[in-house]
Amino acid sequence: MRNTLLLRKDSTDADSWRWLRLDNDGQAQGSIHAGSLLDAAGEAGGQRVVVLAPGEDCLLTRVNIPGRSRQKLLRAVPYVLEEQLSEEVDKLHFAVGTAMDEGEWPVAVIEKSYMDSLLAATTAAGLDVQQVIPEILAIPYAGNETSVLVENDIALVRTGSVSGYAADSDNLGMLLALQKKLRSGTTENQQLFEKTIQLAQQTAQKHAFQQRQTVMQTDDWLSDALSFAGNP
Repeated sequence: MRNTLLLRKDSTDADSWRWLRLDNDGQAQGSIHAGSLLDAAGEAGGQRVVVLAPGEDCLLTRVNIPGRSRQKLLRAVPYVLEEQLSEEVDKLHFAVGTAMDEGEWPVAVIEKSYMDSLLAATTAAGLDVQQVIPEILAIPYAGNETSVLVENDIALVRTGSVSGYAADSDNLGMLLALQKKLRSGTTENQQLFEKTIQLAQQTAQKHAFQQRQTVMQTDDWLSDALSFAGNP
């Protein structure tokens, strides 16, 4: 496998990106760099390019659809999730992961407009993006623990190998308490928790947009966020 250039948009500066080189084992090579997409392309050098999508823009969920036909699955997923989503399904991009032990399928949902804008900008800069991954899944995770990263008042919470959510940090304590209380309960309780997460992510999305209007310093954390490399 080729080396990877891990690329993430600056959370407060719309024109700035940060990137980090990873070797074949997912280990960091050198330090984090910052600049424009053109600057990143100049350092890509044929490496595999992976973009981390903002956690507040990605919904991580799961569906239970019988059968193993991936083609039928991809057609069915938007309509199975339709009632849970605030946006119309034709405006959303759905990515389905590998089947889980429980017979469920993990799904990542993001606006098509984000994907179109991202791919247009990276292509124009000369970057060949191989993969787009929710940044939540780049947060280190072990066993059944919950991992949390707080950056600029936005909390990214990883709750499993393919699950997690983003929330305004002011709501983090309440959500963690709900998570503990509801996730091990009935299906109805789990659905309630998922709905609460969606509302929390909408609040976080608005907060993040406001944060991008103010120039502020961000903490470098990408060098610790390498666990995704084992789940490409």
